[in-house]
Amino acid sequence: MILNFSVENFLSFADRQEITFEASTDNTSEVSLVIKVRHPKTGNITRVLRMSSIYGANASGKTNLLYAIADIWAKLYQPCTSKDEKIRFQPFAMRRNENTKMNVSFFVNGVRYDYSIEYNGNVIVYELLEFNPNGVSSLFYERKHNFSTNLPDITFGKNVGLDNKTATIIITNTLANHSVLSTYNKLSVDAPAFETIVSYIRNSILTPQMRMDINELLKATIVQKERKDFLLRAVKEADFNITNIINRPIEKGDSKIEFEHDYDKGRFTMPIESESDGTLSFVEKMDLLFGAIKSNQFLLIDELDDSLHHDLLVYFIQTFLSNESEAQLLFTVHDQLILTEDFMRRDMAWFTEKDKETASTELFSADDFNLHKNASIFNAYKLGKLGARPQVGSPFLTINPDNI
Repeated sequence: MILNFSVENFLSFADRQEITFEASTDNTSEVSLVIKVRHPKTGNITRVLRMSSIYGANASGKTNLLYAIADIWAKLYQPCTSKDEKIRFQPFAMRRNENTKMNVSFFVNGVRYDYSIEYNGNVIVYELLEFNPNGVSSLFYERKHNFSTNLPDITFGKNVGLDNKTATIIITNTLANHSVLSTYNKLSVDAPAFETIVSYIRNSILTPQMRMDINELLKATIVQKERKDFLLRAVKEADFNITNIINRPIEKGDSKIEFEHDYDKGRFTMPIESESDGTLSFVEKMDLLFGAIKSNQFLLIDELDDSLHHDLLVYFIQTFLSNESEAQLLFTVHDQLILTEDFMRRDMAWFTEKDKETASTELFSADDFNLHKNASIFNAYKLGKLGARPQVGSPFLTINPDNI
């Protein structure tokens, strides 16, 4: 589970900005929205939110936050293909000569991990991974780039349990453009402490870059009975009149997805390309939701309300909340009416706003404002008390035909 994430000098984020899933003292929807993460040895509990939403004007940086979260997992998990490959580096426009910095805190089996990385387009300058298997934060590994040798200096903590041979193999194979963990991910060595984190990222982090084309997604879905049944129940409850999803064979061993519709006057099938954007958007999101719930995944969705009616958006969120799971959901959204729903908490309503002077994204939550306990988040946002709204001018734009 994700606890905190911060980013600095990445896309529209110039200065350090942080989002947290740590629950406040608010007890709204406590049972469905808050997971109590218990440390396996000390029994200490951390209350973590299952869901958070991000609002803001267009081009305010909402999507960039999701990209940043996806980026840190990619750096941590996926090694570059060669020593000469450039690191994916997307700094703030006015700070191209400075490094990007990111931090993420997460739990695996109740143990907290804190990871920090600093990098540019050529090298990973610094990494630090700490964890608390015994209840006290200790070193997993620290990596500093040696600019004289163009190689990293790496130190492993005692609680990681690496023998000298394995440690040497990891160190000698860690290149300037590889994170230490991603280096392990390409090696065949025995390091259970490393494998615990790698398995977590592989199985539990679902970022936008990991998603499949909807055709391929559904081809994989309909051969899994439980997953297909869930999806068909969802589209039925959502009143799409879809009774089946079929992978129909065509020439040369290929196939195509078709949807079967059932109405009072008959039944017919439609190819996937003939379905509405709203139908496909709903089907894709519900399919992703099934995987997230079943596998306790951290799911990122950009523009959750894209092509969806408000009621279907609420249905999606309620489905997520009604299924007991350690899955987490972070989504961007424009539908302000979601803020009126009973399940919305102030600590899960986040906002992005561009600084007028620097064009840098600022990130904050409704919980940062001293709103009265009975005040409506929706009304506060609608009235501009929370910011993060487009500053729209006059709509009376006259067009002079003589100047066209």
